[in-house]
Order: sequence, then C-alpha cells, then structure tokens
Amino acid sequence: MLAERNPGTSQFCIQVIPYARTFIRRLIDFSMTFRSDFTRRHIPTYARADIKWWLTYARSWNGIQILETKQPTVNIYTDASGSKGLGGTFEDCWFSTRCPCQFCSRDIQFKESYAVLQAILRSGHLWKHSHIIFNVDNTAVVYTLTSGTNHNRPVMNVI
Repeated sequence: MLAERNPGTSQFCIQVIPYARTFIRRLIDFSMTFRSDFTRRHIPTYARADIKWWLTYARSWNGIQILETKQPTVNIYTDASGSKGLGGTFEDCWFSTRCPCQFCSRDIQFKESYAVLQAILRSGHLWKHSHIIFNVDNTAVVYTLTSGTNHNRPVMNVI
C-alpha cells in the first residue's frame, strides 16, 4: 500500500487531513500483513470501510482546512465497569446498561470505548454544531480519542 511504501505520504495525510489518523491506522496494519509486493489478499471489511471513508472524503475535501467558528462546548461523561456495565451523562440526559454478553470478556479499554460509542449513538444527534469533550477515566481511551489511533484492534473498530 502507498502508506507502507512511502511512510512520508501517510505522515503528511495525518498532519493535513482532519481525522486521517483514525482512518489510516487499520489500513497500515493491513498492508503490513503482505509478505511481498505480489501477494494477493482478500480485503477485509474493516479495510473496505476505511477505504470508503477516504474515497468519500477525497471527493468532498478541497485541500484547505478552514478554522471553524466558535461553537458551544458540550461535556460528555462516560464510564464502564470491568464486570457490571456502562453508562454516561450529558446535561440532564443519561444512560445505564449492562455490557452486552458478547463483550463481557473484552478488556476494560474496549468497554470504556464502547461506552463512548453508546453515548454517541444515544445522544449524538443533540450535539450538532458543538465542540464535544469526552470525559473518560481510562488514560488509554483518552489517548485514543485524542490521537485517533490505537494498536488494540477491537478498540479501533469501535473508534
């Protein structure tokens, strides 16, 4: 893949294109599974989804990032338990739920990321045109949300 053969290209993309790091991490990981330049592989669903994002974004982006106007700040608080469940609050909205059975054996980093995803799915439509700050008590998830990347594949699938 281009990013693997020319690391400078991916570094440029990450610095210039908003959210690029999130949508290039799994493509780089996938490209590293090729044994040679002539290897043929099936493109997994996660790689197809990231390629689709790049194609959609490339069609609409004019190459210039304009600073956006000041937007209201919204604080979202989420938390997850290793064994019980997860929840979150936003102003007077809140949710609480048990962790789905298929995720019970996952690590806490995944569960904390899943709590953020649940908050977005449940209340995200209320945050339109806002600057969003997620308050999470897991340092690894904070880093993931800040940088847009993580080597933990299940976490990247959530992100």
